[in-house]
Amino acid sequence: MLAPLRHVRVWRFSLYYAAVFGAYVALAAWLPKYYVENFDIPLREAALLTAIFIFPASLLRPVGPATPANDPTTRPYDKKRTENECRHPHRW
Repeated sequence: MLAPLRHVRVWRFSLYYAAVFGAYVALAAWLPKYYVENFDIPLREAALLTAIFIFPASLLRPVGPATPANDPTTRPYDKKRTENECRHPHRW
């Protein structure tokens, strides 16, 4: 179960995910204040505008890996690499 932790790539992608998710959470916390200070709208409306952004973004996160852009057979790589990825999808 812990075998993947031996690979540098796993740690690198984990750091990428932490940075992107951290930025997402920071934006969600900062956005209401931005709306209030720059557009002079009440906090209640600012929270609603933030929710309009945050909820769809949260719901669409699991859909990302299912998009055609993540299909190894549709990537513009060389044929040898694509064939190898199709045979061993977890090794790339």
